[in-house]
Amino acid sequence: MKKLLLNLTSILLILNVNAQYTTPDTGVNWDMDSLVLYSGGVVINPLTDVYQITDDLEIAESDTLDIFAAITVNLDSNITVTVRGTFFADFFTDVIFTATNTDKPYRGFRFESTAVTQFRNTTFSYGGGIKVLNADFMMQFCTIHHNDLILNTGAAIEVSNGQPIFMNNSFIANKGAAISSAANAEVAPIIFFNTIQGNNTANSNRPQINLGPSGIDTTFIIENTITGNAEFDQVGGIGFSSLFGTDGNVSIIDNVIEGNRYGIAIIGNGVFAYIEGNTLTNNNTQGDPLLGGSGINLNSTSESIAIIRENIITGNLWGVTIQGEFLVNMGDDDIEAENPGLNSFDNNGNGGEIYALYNNTPNFVSALNNCWIASEDITIEQAEEVIFDQSDDPALGAVNINPIWNCGFVDGIIDPLFLDQVILYPNPAADFIIIDFPNELTINQYEIKSISGHRINSVSQPLNSGFRIDVQDLIPGLYIIELQTNKGRLLKKLIINN
Repeated sequence: MKKLLLNLTSILLILNVNAQYTTPDTGVNWDMDSLVLYSGGVVINPLTDVYQITDDLEIAESDTLDIFAAITVNLDSNITVTVRGTFFADFFTDVIFTATNTDKPYRGFRFESTAVTQFRNTTFSYGGGIKVLNADFMMQFCTIHHNDLILNTGAAIEVSNGQPIFMNNSFIANKGAAISSAANAEVAPIIFFNTIQGNNTANSNRPQINLGPSGIDTTFIIENTITGNAEFDQVGGIGFSSLFGTDGNVSIIDNVIEGNRYGIAIIGNGVFAYIEGNTLTNNNTQGDPLLGGSGINLNSTSESIAIIRENIITGNLWGVTIQGEFLVNMGDDDIEAENPGLNSFDNNGNGGEIYALYNNTPNFVSALNNCWIASEDITIEQAEEVIFDQSDDPALGAVNINPIWNCGFVDGIIDPLFLDQVILYPNPAADFIIIDFPNELTINQYEIKSISGHRINSVSQPLNSGFRIDVQDLIPGLYIIELQTNKGRLLKKLIINN
């Protein structure tokens, strides 16, 4: 009898160790309380509004887990939550997923290709990563901080399919990058309005956003703040690569990138990169100009193309560096090119020399209407001293910089004084937008264009402040609105999210 009891006890212990729970795949909507009731102890409720997951949990393909309450969910060490179905977490205040013991992180969340996922106002901390295999993934107003590399190997969130959306989130002090994708995956994330600070605390050779090719879609990285931590001097700002023959399209617009090893690095073949309106400051933390320090670095072994316009690039070891066979336009008088230049450089240098632009390719670079030394009113000859090209090495391509811009008004382009006074709202928009502007401006024409420059709509007539434009027929994505004013041409970005 004692032997029988001992064997029975052993069996029960084994069953308890392997007591993971999978929902029954019957099309049911679950919440945390129903999981407590039916999961056999995998989910428990030790305190009011506090839940604990004690073993692996799986949401089956036809089932849904809804969390619409301000709760905390603690996950035990090495626990994985796998979602094949639908998972919604949203409340006015935080839904929190964290480790039961922050010294013993849970393994992480895994969203399979069949999953549908939406997170708002949700915090993920002290886990091992979020692996996103599904295309239908949205994360807004969330906080992802202090996550380890257990389920994931390179980032707090790893994406691999479709166009997952990240908007208005905070990524702080994670052991890996904030967001990454594999070098051989085709995924085009939409990354808008996020705060990304001090990630890759492992101090590995990875940027805080580390993405592979987009495939037929376009990766959008827009209006994020990406700040490094000088303690982690191997960590870059944004990296985008296409290394295995897959096309890569990326738009990097209006980001603030500061205090990283480098600002933006784009590597690979078959890439089209649109880089506009970014502020790249003091990306020099490693201090070795042979290993990094560029505000923008472009490198390919066969044809890739980059459009670079209206960026502010200061305090880096290099301003813009071009390597291999990258074809770069930094300002052009060809109307079809639609690149006014207007990049501003100052104090980018190393070894006692200033390098605003280093063209280490055999290709010609058009770089008209740029401000090469923002702190001074300079001549063409003085501008040429901060540019390395064919005049320094006959094997390299020439750079055409004439005319230069002394950081003031350029023919046809609006004075920067008015940029913040022209307001477009709501943005993102679904049905319509309204444009307000000061009395000093008159607007006689507007055009709506795709990010590739294709004209979608055009109206030529005098317009009053507060005029409305209907946009309900536009498909979701990024657009450019071009306004012709009495002070010059003004470009505004519009996001359609209907």
